[in-house]
Amino acid sequence: MGAFFHQEVHPCRYRVEVFPHDVKLVDSRWSFDSGLTYGGKMRALRLLVLLAVCGSALAAQTSPQHGIQTGDLDKNCDPCTDFAQYASGTWHAQNPIPAYMDRWSRRWQAGEQAKDQLKVILDEVSGRTDWPKGSVEQLIGDYYSSCMDVPRINKAGLEPAQPMLMQIRTMKSGADLQRVILRFHEEGVFVPFGLLAQPDVHNPAETIANVFASGLGLPDRDYYLKPEDRFKDAREKYHDHVAAMFKLVGYDEESAKAAAGTVFHLEEKLAENSLDNVALRDPANSDHKMSYEAFTKLAPTMDWDSYFASAKISRADLNVTEPKFIAEVERQLRETSLADWKTYLIWQLLNAKADALSEPFVNENFAFSGKVFERSDRNQAEVETLCRVYGPVAGRGAGKEICREVFPSGGEGARPGDG
Repeated sequence: MGAFFHQEVHPCRYRVEVFPHDVKLVDSRWSFDSGLTYGGKMRALRLLVLLAVCGSALAAQTSPQHGIQTGDLDKNCDPCTDFAQYASGTWHAQNPIPAYMDRWSRRWQAGEQAKDQLKVILDEVSGRTDWPKGSVEQLIGDYYSSCMDVPRINKAGLEPAQPMLMQIRTMKSGADLQRVILRFHEEGVFVPFGLLAQPDVHNPAETIANVFASGLGLPDRDYYLKPEDRFKDAREKYHDHVAAMFKLVGYDEESAKAAAGTVFHLEEKLAENSLDNVALRDPANSDHKMSYEAFTKLAPTMDWDSYFASAKISRADLNVTEPKFIAEVERQLRETSLADWKTYLIWQLLNAKADALSEPFVNENFAFSGKVFERSDRNQAEVETLCRVYGPVAGRGAGKEICREVFPSGGEGARPGDG
């Protein structure tokens, strides 16, 4: 639990077991097989996805350092009228947005080039099976090969998620519910609230806990509450999507629709007590530093002492971005039935881990999130999804391997932000 708070892997909690194309990241309470478990397929790739650390620099070696690209300017545009068009209008005219992207710029283009470079490296490393056991190359190759073994992943189906689903379904008390919430947070799935470390805005030299609103399946409050057609359309499609996901885990048509209604109702209550995007623009609205004792009074039903002890977080002053939201979480903990909480948590698990399960889950997830919100007509390649979702979280050793491939000269001349 300390791992999610400090954003690092606890050295005593994990060990890596390496076999030819079968690598396990073993937790004291759960084994993750990178080819079979829902966490394994993508989370094991954390070792190699650190290349995102130098992602924007991957293109640096093939292009000289430069300042403003004057050829990008649209000099026919008055910068006082439309500075964005003036600054990059010519570039955008010459580089239309690809059909599989929802935005495009030099920065995004460089990111796509970095992913192409990454795939070349991964294919080369995973193409060999004679790397020394325990070497960075062997770890990267085995993780990547397991991740890309789609037939094996499809054969597993829902099996990787069954342990967590069983833990949800066998909840019998409020204490069990709180333990499952804690387990979700250990997995980085922050429902119905989240807690991470952040600098104290009043004393940036100090790092404090930050408790924030979370647990919504739609992007923000407006999607649940506003009457405009685009929000109503998104709500209808969301209902259909949630029901479709429940059908994939065995619900019939009627029970799947009922489950989707239960999920939406709980999320709607949380949304009603969330700040909208306009309010969130003002930092003062999410600045509520308070003592641990004051915080626990916002939601006394939650066993915060056990939560903080498990997370290895001191009971010190912390920030609560939205006290009203935490008060609503308290109300839901008291008033929402355990059966409805089970439904909500099953959905949140499927929603968070869909891309790490078999293709029916991946495709349904893309049919909603990719097409409705990103407006893309092409599903992301698996390696791209892995990099995008999990980002730079691996160790220095693999980083050296990536940089050795990309910067044979030792990286001389590359600067942070190049590309």
